[in-house]
Formats: sequence, C-alpha cells, structure tokens
Amino acid sequence: MSTLATTNIKHASSSSNNIVLDSNGKAIMPGHIIQVVQGNYANNVSTSESSVYNEISSDLRATITPISATSKLIITYNLLLHANTTAIVTVRILKDGSTTIVENAQGNYSSSLFRGNSTHYADADLWGNCFVQVIDTAGNTNQRYYTPFWYSNSGTRGINNYLGYTAYSGTSSYTIMEVAA
Repeated sequence: MSTLATTNIKHASSSSNNIVLDSNGKAIMPGHIIQVVQGNYANNVSTSESSVYNEISSDLRATITPISATSKLIITYNLLLHANTTAIVTVRILKDGSTTIVENAQGNYSSSLFRGNSTHYADADLWGNCFVQVIDTAGNTNQRYYTPFWYSNSGTRGINNYLGYTAYSGTSSYTIMEVAA
C-alpha cells in the first residue's frame, strides 16, 4: 500500500487546517476513515502456561503506515481461542513488539499479569472468540505494527483450533482503521 501525499487547505480567517486533500483530490474530513488494513490468520498455535506474556504469532502483526500524524488508529483483533483447563487468558496489544500496551491495562486484579486489553476466564474448557479493540494516536507517519500477546495462569492455550481435535478449527482476524482527526 502506498502512502498518499496530502495538501492542507485553510480558510483565511482560520489558524488551523480545515480540509486536507489527498493526492487524488479527495477531501479527508475529521472523523472519516481514510485507510483500512485487514488480515486473516488460520494457522494453529498453542503454548503452555508461562510467567510472562508471549506474542501469539508474528503472522498476526498488523502493519500500517499512517497517512496523518494526527489520526486515530482503531486496532481490532477477533481471536478464536481455546484453553484446555480452568484458566484466565489475558491478551494485550503491543506496538512494534515493545513492552508497552497500546492502551492502559484493564482489570482490578491482584496480579498485573491479569491486566490486559481483554481477559477471559475459562471454566474447565474455553472455546470461543476473544474480541480485543484498542485506540492509538498515530503521532507520526512512520510505519509500525500492532500484535497480540497472551498470558495464561494454567494449562495450555491455543488459537484457531480446539486443542487435540483438528476437526474443530477456525480463523482469527485483525483490522486497523485510520480515522482522520
């Protein structure tokens, strides 16, 4: 995907840019979606309990180059998860593989490991969709990626398949929408 060149237009009596035109001559108005990045992930991955968050898969990295530094980026993941035992599965969305969560971790839990962008409790057996959505401010027009990391306090967790049963499988997906500010 190529980045569009933009031109700012402002009224003579205004101190700020009121309208932004992309290189195709289309107006970019505040609140409009100016770019969408989507992807699907169908591979099966599983991992056992650990004491730290791990990236689910590098294939789930959603990459975008913002058109405007002032844009808001709405990052959404729909993950098909399975935990084979009673467990808490917590998902965090990180930018560029750093240790900083895109939005503040949620939850009023005693352990910070359970604070994430989405937390699910599995009572003996969880198989279902985990919806995670965060919002980031572009800040610049440099390319970056967002990726989900997960943690579980017990057992084995997997994505896109019911652990041990290959007949039960599905697909996870991600979307990034760039919204003009």
